[in-house]
Amino acid sequence: MSAKHKLNAAYMSGSFLIAILVGAFFQSTAIVLGTLAFLLFMDFVAGNIRK
Repeated sequence: MSAKHKLNAAYMSGSFLIAILVGAFFQSTAIVLGTLAFLLFMDFVAGNIRK
């Protein structure tokens, strides 16, 4: 596994963890999905997640 793939996995894992914590706080699956989509989008736009 290349370094790029490891970094992408780390950013995605962090996004999943944060989304799950926020969703658990609000007790809402929709919040989890929305937060996850937002975080992944922001990571992609910021260049943290590379193709």
